[in-house]
Amino acid sequence: MKSTLSWRALWVLCATLAQGLSAAELVPKTNVINLVVVAGQSNCAGYDTLAEDLVPSPIDRSIPFMFDVGRDPEYDDGFHNASSYGHWTTLRAQPNGVPLFNDGKISGYAFRTATGGFGPEIGIARSLYEHGITNLAVLKFAFGASGFKQKNWNPGDSLNKSFMTRYDQALAQLRERGYTVRVKAVFWHQGENDSDNPEYPDQFLAFVRDVRKNWGAAELPFITAVSTPDYWVWKGEVTDKERKERNQGVGAVHAAIAKLDKDIHYVDDRGCERSVLCGHYSSQGTLEIGARMAAKYLEKYAAAAADHKANQ
Repeated sequence: MKSTLSWRALWVLCATLAQGLSAAELVPKTNVINLVVVAGQSNCAGYDTLAEDLVPSPIDRSIPFMFDVGRDPEYDDGFHNASSYGHWTTLRAQPNGVPLFNDGKISGYAFRTATGGFGPEIGIARSLYEHGITNLAVLKFAFGASGFKQKNWNPGDSLNKSFMTRYDQALAQLRERGYTVRVKAVFWHQGENDSDNPEYPDQFLAFVRDVRKNWGAAELPFITAVSTPDYWVWKGEVTDKERKERNQGVGAVHAAIAKLDKDIHYVDDRGCERSVLCGHYSSQGTLEIGARMAAKYLEKYAAAAADHKANQ
């Protein structure tokens, strides 16, 4: 009981510290804020990154940030997750939440190591900011091992419902502080768990349609990336030839999906550095895929970005 109480006390402390950004600090410089959503599975979470690898940037304190990160799609209101617990803080590496226990021993964290980590949201946000989209807020919602085949992200699935709830909370808080919120894009990094799922294209497109409908943004851009299955080659489980024969690689599936919708754009991740621990991206690889995703958005929506900058 004493151990349980101490961990719950820590959870309360983490929740308090994670809030970070007071109402006074969120007084808008302008009445418009541009919201980008970063969501997906473990590489979106940044599972193998290290918080200490993230070099601080003065940009980060200017970007409101709300996050939920877990190593498991079973959402539990943040107790075992890296989370800002439904409050806005500012852009940063994310500390781990309360660790998972197995037989009285720590069996894991939201990130691989106790120091925490970060995902592609850092590269995305910094790149957009540097290219003139300065009135920016970021909502991150990423859970490792999640998928559509596993019944996590489909409309009506429990994780999907939590995602929608968090989005609503994020918007409500920004509006309470006087902002007019414009959701600009979803940066989506997921698909590895659905590499052998023949229904994935239809399920993903249904998810996109549902998000756009619920958020009132019929042409909301989705910038997508996925960890191509070089991981399985790296582990020695399949040859490169076998990988290519496996559903042509999940990256090819996402590239094909992007051809079905003018506002879905695929970003190839090949060449992004991998962690020495696993097939996930390293810290540097995570920053790189984020920067690539932002570059794709700017390439496709450069006029909108230029218009935003002109109206600063």
